[in-house]
Amino acid sequence: MCYISCHVETNGVNFDTSTRDINDGYRVVSVGLVACNENFEVQDEIIIFNYDVDSTDTEKYHGISNKFLSKYGVSEEEVAVEVSQFIISNTNVNRPIKLIGHNIATFSLPFLKQLLLDHDMSIQFSSNTIDTYSMLIGTMGEYSLSDVVEAFATEDQDEKYKRKELSALHKAHIFVNICQMMRELGNAN
Repeated sequence: MCYISCHVETNGVNFDTSTRDINDGYRVVSVGLVACNENFEVQDEIIIFNYDVDSTDTEKYHGISNKFLSKYGVSEEEVAVEVSQFIISNTNVNRPIKLIGHNIATFSLPFLKQLLLDHDMSIQFSSNTIDTYSMLIGTMGEYSLSDVVEAFATEDQDEKYKRKELSALHKAHIFVNICQMMRELGNAN
């Protein structure tokens, strides 16, 4: 079995989900994906940037500027294709794809699904996700994403991903770290 750890950076979020979807009016700016096996050992990784989005708010929150996106980004359609190709090449697409993430089902997954749907692509994602938010709130009382990054990033990862623009990939790796730690705790008993 393979898992895909995912973090999506956006140019905003609609918190009024009673009237609209969480992603209504907002776009994916970057996607960090990490493929890992059933032991949560990293097999592959990718980060993709979308230059088809205005990053005014994104620069303020994530440090990703329009200049950076124009240099390193690809079109939104190419982002969708690269995400799809990464998932297909690292998983068995005949079965629903199991995702790992922080609030994965309520944040990253809706943005990911919409990105793919907007470009006539579809991947069957499992409704059974590994949510680091739920894991940590239930075991350690830690739940904010900034607290999680601070608590679970390794020094090696901090050095490798210290550029703010790599935040989505860094967070996807941290979610795998959390799964590895929880697995080790479970095996210790």
